[in-house]
Amino acid sequence: MVVSIVSVNQYRQRILEAAKSPVSVSVLVFLLVVFLWLLHPESDFDIGLSEATSWRKALLLPIAMIAVWKRENIELVMRAFVSITFFFLLLSFIGYFGDFVIYHMPVGIVVRNHSTQGLFFVISAYLCLSSWIFGVRTLPNLIIRVGNVLGIKGKTLAVLLAIAFALNVLMITGSRTAFVVMLAVAVYLIAVSNPVGSRLLVWSALAIGSIMVLLMLFPQSRISSMQMINEVLSAESSEYPTSGGLRYLMYTRTPLAIIKSFPWGGGTGGFRNLYASVIPKDATGWQAETVGDPHNQFLKIAADQGLVGITAFLAILVLSWKAMGSDAMGMAGRGVLVAWIVSSLFNSHFSTFSEGHMIFLLLGVFLAPSQMKSRDEHGAVSA
Repeated sequence: MVVSIVSVNQYRQRILEAAKSPVSVSVLVFLLVVFLWLLHPESDFDIGLSEATSWRKALLLPIAMIAVWKRENIELVMRAFVSITFFFLLLSFIGYFGDFVIYHMPVGIVVRNHSTQGLFFVISAYLCLSSWIFGVRTLPNLIIRVGNVLGIKGKTLAVLLAIAFALNVLMITGSRTAFVVMLAVAVYLIAVSNPVGSRLLVWSALAIGSIMVLLMLFPQSRISSMQMINEVLSAESSEYPTSGGLRYLMYTRTPLAIIKSFPWGGGTGGFRNLYASVIPKDATGWQAETVGDPHNQFLKIAADQGLVGITAFLAILVLSWKAMGSDAMGMAGRGVLVAWIVSSLFNSHFSTFSEGHMIFLLLGVFLAPSQMKSRDEHGAVSA
């Protein structure tokens, strides 16, 4: 099959173009660093090898760039994503109001866990709004037909769908990461809607204030948010480990580990040992236990692969942002990238299974237009 694909000139041309893309090159450089850092003297080779091979999902980026050769395909992927998440949205509401569990998960949670479901639903809400703000086709045809039957069309349908996804996050999912991503996406949408100076600040403040009010209005989001605050405040004294407490300790200790191992890091898979070396000697209980992941993608890479690794990883993000451009499709893609970057401040969402596969696939899809422009500029014949 590979031989048959490569033997076709236009497919071979797309593969070569994707391989020469600065973003694809940066992905390969980052993967090379991750595997080379297995040889670091402080690396735990078995753990490191597992972590390094898990990064193979990054290859979905150039693969998606190769696979998507028409602008219609990009919108098709976005509509498919919204269709799938809308199906899970309905399941979540049915499970919640029907008070029954789906596949041994908490009531209302149907996509892996609170964090993953929250992130996917916020992204879907954003894509729905993108059909209104950027004019890209993100709404599934079936939903549009149902909307037409109900007399709900265009912008109204897009906004109602976005509200449905957002309400689920606030009422049911209760993901604290999703709350922050929602704030970030709201500010991004305001920023790209062309308000400048004081207007941008005013509208951003209004959006953030409105979302904060909604967080306090719904019991699930209010309890979840207050719980995180209490967990952080009691991190040093709590008898039992908590999500907020663990993150507080990891976020305050990991920079010390990065400084200690600067500039080369502790090696791929070496974070656990490196983190253990900066735990205060007087720490007891769960506060004295080491961890293998600081739940921050950037801190994890900086601690493992040092200055070289974090530079290579940031290059992927910067080059992706630049390559997407400022047209409607590019602006929509940049918003998705913003969401993933913000979520990765509290999780390792570029390297975790579900989220990592999804972001590299979506990045490749949104980057495909840069390859199309390249073919157009060089007079190549597109498929």
